[in-house]
Amino acid sequence: METFFESEKEYNRKMLFYLSNIYMLFHIYNSYDYYQDNTMNVIIYSFPLYFLTNFLQLDQKDFENIQVFLTSMLFLYDLNITLLD
Repeated sequence: METFFESEKEYNRKMLFYLSNIYMLFHIYNSYDYYQDNTMNVIIYSFPLYFLTNFLQLDQKDFENIQVFLTSMLFLYDLNITLLD
């Protein structure tokens, strides 16, 4: 049977990437007012990441790993805020 992923590690990494995308959509939906008020800041802070990936010539796999890491940090921050309330 043909597989879509090279290994179990590749499968896990892809699933983390997909889950991080879903969480980001969920986070933006629940924090819509924040993003609406700070749209310019979000755009400005996104440029360094974009230029960094081009400067370092990161491939898609590395970019996905960075996104998973940053989304994990955001999740932990949201969890911390929720527990403090």
